Amino acid sequence: MKYTAFNVKSRRYVKNILATIVVTILLVTVLELFLRGAGWYATPEELHNESWIKERYAPGFNQMGCRGTYRETVNQLKILVVGDSYTYGYGILQEETYPSLLEASLNNTIVYNCGYPGRNFEENLDFLHRILPKIDPDIVIFQFLTNDLASPVEIDLTYSPSPYYDQSFITKHSHLVRLLYQNTENKLAFKEFYQDIEKNYQPQSEVWKNFTNRLHELEQIARKTSTIVVVMDELLDNYPFRDFTQLGMQEFCSKNLTVIDMYEHTHNIPVEGLKVSSLDPHPNKDYNQAVVDSILSVMRNSSASACLRESAAITQFVT
Repeated sequence: MKYTAFNVKSRRYVKNILATIVVTILLVTVLELFLRGAGWYATPEELHNESWIKERYAPGFNQMGCRGTYRETVNQLKILVVGDSYTYGYGILQEETYPSLLEASLNNTIVYNCGYPGRNFEENLDFLHRILPKIDPDIVIFQFLTNDLASPVEIDLTYSPSPYYDQSFITKHSHLVRLLYQNTENKLAFKEFYQDIEKNYQPQSEVWKNFTNRLHELEQIARKTSTIVVVMDELLDNYPFRDFTQLGMQEFCSKNLTVIDMYEHTHNIPVEGLKVSSLDPHPNKDYNQAVVDSILSVMRNSSASACLRESAAITQFVT
């Protein structure tokens, strides 16, 4: 009897395990299908063809190192925009970038989009020195992102925009695994990223010293060419870097630069409505239009600067 009872108990145990496995597989399958059907955590590679991706993530650069076709000017206002991926327009069409939207908002004006994904503050400043004599702009717009004081990031601009493209097979193809990834490994990676930012914004750090020491170069440029600094925040929920952003802004303001604080213009708008997608936190057209509105506001009224500095030289270009 003991042997028979043990047999029955073992069979029940095995059946329970098998039932649990089957139910788990069914739940995982249903969740995966639901996420796929809803389009959540879908990569651009899954949603679009190669041509669509190339137009938004790898359109290439002209001979000046800027996005789009280089155009000569004839008695036109020239605006040079230098920055990182937020200026370049990573994940959107060229006409949706804020340099293009700005050009469309002004008459007889050419705006050069010289943003480059992954470039940091010092690299942008070095590029600005090289490109200034070639374009000789009337106005310079220098875009700054809080993480521009972090180490430069190498971004492959040849094909894949997906952060999951070069990872394991299951991460590359499963929406559910990506969801789990974003709430585990991605958060751990962000914690390290935050610590890196926090370290670089300390007065004793070499990165901060280089930043403050080289700001006089931007100040000198502004004395010769009307210059606007557009300070942006990463499009993250519960934005954690605001204190660091303000530290950076204080330094820009100390050099009598005209500064736009995009946080003032966008913090009341849900982040999801400002970025390309749930997987791509870069600005979409709506955010870029807010950038353009802010730039035009400063160009028309110098008191709109976050630093409340006079910028009559800029105001004269907009009637």
